[in-house]
Amino acid sequence: MSAARSPDDHGSTGVSYAALQAIVRLTVALSRARSSAELYRLALDGVAGALRIDRAAVVVFDADGVARVEATVGLSASSRDLAPSPWPRAAIDPRPVQIADVTRDPAVADRRAWLALEDIAALAYIPLVGASGLLGHLLLGHARPRVLGDDELGAAQTVATQLAFMIERDRADQALRDSEARLREAQAIAQIGSFFWDTRTEKVTWSDELYRIYGRDRATFEPTFASYVESMHPVDRPRVVETLTAALGTHAPFAHDYRVTLPDGRLRWMQARVRAVRGPDGAVIGLGGTCQDITERRTAADAIRDSEERFQQLVDTIHEGVWMTDASMATVLYISPVFARIFGVDAATFSSSTEAVWGFIHPDDQARVRAGFDGRRIDEPFDQIYRAIRPDGAMRWIHARGFPVRDTDGVVQRIAGVIEDVTERRELEAQLRQSHKMEALGTLSGGIAHDFNNILGAIVGNVGLAQIDLEPGHAALDSLAEVQQACDRASALVRQILMFSRRQPTEKKTVALGAVVQEAVKFMRATLPAAIELVRTIDPLAPRVLADTTQMHQVLVNLCTNAWHALGGAGRITVELRGPAMLDAAELAGLPADPLVCLSVRDTGKGMEAATLERMFEPFFTTKPAGEGTGLGLSVVHGIVLAHGGAIRVTSQPGQGTTFRVYFPAAETPGETTAKMLRVTGPGRGERILHVDDEVALSRVVARTLTRLGYDVISHTSAETALDAILAAPDRVDLLVTDLSMPGMSGLELATRALAVRPGLPIVLISGHADEEATEEARRIGIRKVLHKPVAAVALGACMEEIFS
Repeated sequence: MSAARSPDDHGSTGVSYAALQAIVRLTVALSRARSSAELYRLALDGVAGALRIDRAAVVVFDADGVARVEATVGLSASSRDLAPSPWPRAAIDPRPVQIADVTRDPAVADRRAWLALEDIAALAYIPLVGASGLLGHLLLGHARPRVLGDDELGAAQTVATQLAFMIERDRADQALRDSEARLREAQAIAQIGSFFWDTRTEKVTWSDELYRIYGRDRATFEPTFASYVESMHPVDRPRVVETLTAALGTHAPFAHDYRVTLPDGRLRWMQARVRAVRGPDGAVIGLGGTCQDITERRTAADAIRDSEERFQQLVDTIHEGVWMTDASMATVLYISPVFARIFGVDAATFSSSTEAVWGFIHPDDQARVRAGFDGRRIDEPFDQIYRAIRPDGAMRWIHARGFPVRDTDGVVQRIAGVIEDVTERRELEAQLRQSHKMEALGTLSGGIAHDFNNILGAIVGNVGLAQIDLEPGHAALDSLAEVQQACDRASALVRQILMFSRRQPTEKKTVALGAVVQEAVKFMRATLPAAIELVRTIDPLAPRVLADTTQMHQVLVNLCTNAWHALGGAGRITVELRGPAMLDAAELAGLPADPLVCLSVRDTGKGMEAATLERMFEPFFTTKPAGEGTGLGLSVVHGIVLAHGGAIRVTSQPGQGTTFRVYFPAAETPGETTAKMLRVTGPGRGERILHVDDEVALSRVVARTLTRLGYDVISHTSAETALDAILAAPDRVDLLVTDLSMPGMSGLELATRALAVRPGLPIVLISGHADEEATEEARRIGIRKVLHKPVAAVALGACMEEIFS
């Protein structure tokens, strides 16, 4: 195989003028080919016609460098795989190769069978050389041995040159189309569209993805700068136009977010990244950039922001402090304001290391708390209670809880938790425990008082009987009177014990508050330090009030004790009682119009601020240090005053002392006078009384007393036997007198069952600790009278006379 074979005995033919014209027309036609197939077909048909070629083929190297037949003329289909190149792929300046006789040239010995089948006697290889190098070759075959002349070879090379140029152009066009396709695909995947605004022609170019983002059809919509601006939300429009205008002047790239209204009415968020585009001379010729629909991103970001704001509002509102650290609990990641407020410091105190927390823990608790933290595993929650000392010296109880925060693989990434100031809760729990102890003590004292009442009742009853039996002027009457007075004092003591145990009902009587004031002042004078002056002023014309004497005493003692604590070590307490004549109209403004009696307690102590005045009557509220008060005194006073239909007013200022004024309605009826021992005659006329009391001594003394008073008495120490007697002869009983508390069956139950058998039967209930609920229940079922132990003979006789009169 050689670049220039001599014709020998084989003829060669020059190119006619007509053939040359055909070649020229062919090169023009090749430049207008619209596809590779058309290009190859025109080239082969033109060469075959102009050079009288029987057989021809276009062979092109593919991307892998393999020579492949792209088109043929006069060859069978099998020839497509039999077109090797005579030049290496990297040939720089290949020359045409001709084989005048394939039967003699050893270069094609391995293909002679195929050449014979295709009836090819001579071959010519014309290289297709482009700007990028060797592209392939134009294969020309002859049915008889021959070589191409110089003119023919030049014509073939002309066609090959044009063909190579067109192949490279098609490849470049295809590469551009592939690149654009990949760009479109990338934009579609990323959902990012691109645009270019040519400021010279005002032409706007959009990518396919941008049409989709804006919901526009490329076939019907032509983008313009005006339509782009009009699609924006009116609120965003001025800002975006100003930014675009500034970009043309500053040439600086920028990004901005804005809202647009799509053709279907949806409002979407867009993000545009824009930069100025320069021409060859450096002048700005337009703006180009990308645009992306970020609605979902904005929605998610807004949701995250809303979530963070709600979280922040939550942690700022709740009483617990929120914290978060790294997995080792060494570095602080987040501290809520409440956390810092609980410790009495600024959040910056815990800005980096958790070691700052240890400085606040009470020294007595540090070892225990550290052991609890050091001994736990990283994936375990924890729960600790300890004391903290704030910078102002206040001690607070802290309840700290934490738990691990894991990632999707279950690995602990952080530790989060809350702390809570439980100081008030612990104080209330302590108060509750104290209350339970006091309640248990009250139950015990109530039981003791009940038994003592029974003993005292026997004494009082027998004293009464002795007074009845003795003649006036008997020497023993004075001694019995002393015993009676001692019993009265013992009875008052029992009532106080029962009041403490909450078993004694309120007994309101017309009371002279002057006597209560004198007694309370006498009691407080013995209690107060000598440095505290206690002054009393009593209006002798002050009317009586309807009140419980014991509770009035309690009001005065609580108010005086409160004043004592306000004074500290020294000062003056003034207790004053004033009647209606001493009260002016300004003082009585807002109070009931009825005549009032004012009981006031004034101190020269430290006074109270407005915030303390607002809360002073709240149960358990106290300004005293822990362990020095329960905060119940003033709330008890408030409750007693309201229960008596009164009102309470307080005036106080820091450093000017405090005055409590308590107002009670004046009683309409005159007060009771202290009676001397009355002589009791026998008012009874033989009425039959059934008396029941499980205490034998009381049963005997009551029976003897009623007998002396002229009644027929049947005594029982068991409610069951008494009921049997009533069931056996209901009409034989004129009055049932029963104790309240008895084993087996109570007095209320006995009364209920007796009334079921004998409706209208008069019943008297005697008890040493009947509370208001029991008293109300007695009235509800029809019991005529309730007497409280111990019952003197005078009181018992008066009750019988009232019932039978």
